[in-house]
Amino acid sequence: MRAIPWKIQFLKFITEQGVVSAQDLNRYFFKENKINVIISTLYQLGLSRIWYGSIPGGVWKISDPKLYKLLKIYYPDLWDLKVRRMIGTNLVSHFLEMNRIRTVFERSGHFDVVLWLSERLIRSMSVKERSNICPTNRPPDAVFWLFEKDGGQKKCFLECERHFNSTEKRYREIFESYFWLDDAKDHNVIFLCGSRKIQRRLMSIQSKMFLRSDNFQFLTLEDFYKNCEQAV
Repeated sequence: MRAIPWKIQFLKFITEQGVVSAQDLNRYFFKENKINVIISTLYQLGLSRIWYGSIPGGVWKISDPKLYKLLKIYYPDLWDLKVRRMIGTNLVSHFLEMNRIRTVFERSGHFDVVLWLSERLIRSMSVKERSNICPTNRPPDAVFWLFEKDGGQKKCFLECERHFNSTEKRYREIFESYFWLDDAKDHNVIFLCGSRKIQRRLMSIQSKMFLRSDNFQFLTLEDFYKNCEQAV
């Protein structure tokens, strides 16, 4: 089996996640600082750069469909994806947060992740494929599988709620969608919350619905990173 070049591995991560910073890629792939090399590689690949806040080097996304064809040479089974022409600046921070969360799950040593499916990949699937994985009306931010000590695998659903920016009705619909999902059980629906206030509010909404509380767990992002990120 031929070795997969770093630039192709970068490209796959960006394809799956949507938007990344050089810091995201450095954190995911390397222990030492290779940010300048990463920025140079992204530039050579022809990715689109968006200057965002004070992030060194900006953030990057794929705008050229030909890059997907290049990726298919190395990953022929990858789902067909379409270029996102426009990405609202309000979504960029969410993408970056999900990059950090994925890195913790896959690189901290606290978890043994078998497979990670981002919302972007899930949305690229057919309705039939998606129905076997998650609620079809509104995919979560990620679905992933963990190896367990008994040799089995545990499927998990991840919802990242950095802000309480919707109506209570929407969150009730989210909770209800998991109620009808057979493999939502044993605290495998994980809500990562941007603050204690959001955590308490979501727990309150869920408790009023009289759904099985052992399907869900609610953590703040601060606690999640504090407990799990040290090894990254």
